[in-house]
Amino acid sequence: MACPVAGFFVLLIKQDPLMYIEHLAIWCKDLEAMKGFYSKYFNARSNARYHNPRNLFSSYFLSFEKGPRLELMQMPGI
Repeated sequence: MACPVAGFFVLLIKQDPLMYIEHLAIWCKDLEAMKGFYSKYFNARSNARYHNPRNLFSSYFLSFEKGPRLELMQMPGI
């Protein structure tokens, strides 16, 4: 299962003396397919879908057993 990715972002958090990645964000065309892929193959757990009706932005945050969260994002025109 594949989904074309339009963009990829990383949020870094600094906690002295170390820095860690809090979450990564990916723009995608098929939000539900991407959520299904990470849930099936990486055992990711998802929050409820966030949707902003004003700009039609939608996203999910996926959590894994270890490591940073993954935000999947979708919006028309991106």
